[in-house]
Formats: sequence, C-alpha cells, structure tokens
Amino acid sequence: MAVIGLPVTVILNPEGEEVARLIGDTEWDSPSAKAIMAALVAGN
Repeated sequence: MAVIGLPVTVILNPEGEEVARLIGDTEWDSPSAKAIMAALVAGN
C-alpha cells in the first residue's frame, strides 16, 4: 500500500481497489470528508 506515514486512511471499493487516500488526521464530520464519502457512495 506504500504508506509513507501515519495516520493514513485508505478507502477501497468492493473490488479491493484504492479509490481514496487521506493522509494525516481526518475529521469525518468535516464538509470535505462528507463530500468525498457522498461522491463515493454516488459512484462518481
């Protein structure tokens, strides 16, 4: 997975392919994190 530092969040699709990578602390209730998750759920 070539993780350079911690913390890191790697989001995989059902096929096991990486679709997103967030490096550093992530606030999952932030507008940007919500937008990323909404786009992934929508299939964009």
